[in-house]
Amino acid sequence: MNDDVLVQVPIGDATRLEDLAAALKESQAPVVVHPFDGETVAQIVVALGATSLAALRAWLHHQVAQRKTFKVVRGGLELTGYTHKEVDVIVHRLQESMPQGSRGDE
Repeated sequence: MNDDVLVQVPIGDATRLEDLAAALKESQAPVVVHPFDGETVAQIVVALGATSLAALRAWLHHQVAQRKTFKVVRGGLELTGYTHKEVDVIVHRLQESMPQGSRGDE
């Protein structure tokens, strides 16, 4: 498994992904995709590492506080959170799936 994760939001909220990219100090723009479920979404790819995971965690918590929806996809597993506790579970699952040495917990 590579060290990337997709972060998706409804197409109308694409600018929120620009905020995430800025926090990650990346210059990528959100990409519009049309999954098979019919809901058009915007997404960016986040390369997981200790620093990017911390920024992603902060962004996810902010989304929950603003009552915004998001989806995190890693290795075919789709994770969605609606509470701060669920965000912590998502981040923990992502951290567990990272190779040792890139987690920032050693």
